[in-house]
Amino acid sequence: MLFRRITYAILNLLLPQSTFEKRLALYTPELLSEKLLMREHADALVLFDYDDPLIKQLIWALKYRKNMHAVELCSKILADVLKKDMAQRKLFSSKPVLLVPIPLSPQRAWARGYNQMDLVLTKLLEYMDASEYAPRALEKERETTPQTGLSKAERLKNLHDAFIVPKPELLSGRIVYLFDDVTTTGTTLNEAKRALEQAGATVFSVALAH
Repeated sequence: MLFRRITYAILNLLLPQSTFEKRLALYTPELLSEKLLMREHADALVLFDYDDPLIKQLIWALKYRKNMHAVELCSKILADVLKKDMAQRKLFSSKPVLLVPIPLSPQRAWARGYNQMDLVLTKLLEYMDASEYAPRALEKERETTPQTGLSKAERLKNLHDAFIVPKPELLSGRIVYLFDDVTTTGTTLNEAKRALEQAGATVFSVALAH
């Protein structure tokens, strides 16, 4: 709780909430669609450029302020992207595609109070008929050092075996879309993907921004 209060205080100092919220309220799915990159980075599909000020504000609102308009925007954009991607990959199966978020460690989940991608994917289900949300398919069993500032080797060591699949029998033979908000080197997504693939799943990684 103290961590959350400090974070919100810093954000409100950098960008007053009234100004921030008013600006964010003007964002529409059509506006965001003009910003779509749709490129591959480190074996993940990336939607937006994080260096774009509009996108950075969107991610901040989602990640640190639990802004539900940001959740709605991200879920609508993701729905359009996923429908096209699934059609291109010809993902036709008798079982629905599983949607899995990058999990937070128990400590981080307690400190923040929510997982921002959990909010987005829960809303996303309203727009995706052939999908099933599996928030517990992947777990992060230990806290890790923040990846920012670490070398590639340090990032790999930091996250090695941090992710586990509690019930691998439920993932075997399934198609999984794995989601994160921001990817830098792709280490987090790749380590999480490795755990899911070891359980027998076919995994496609997606990040809102890079």
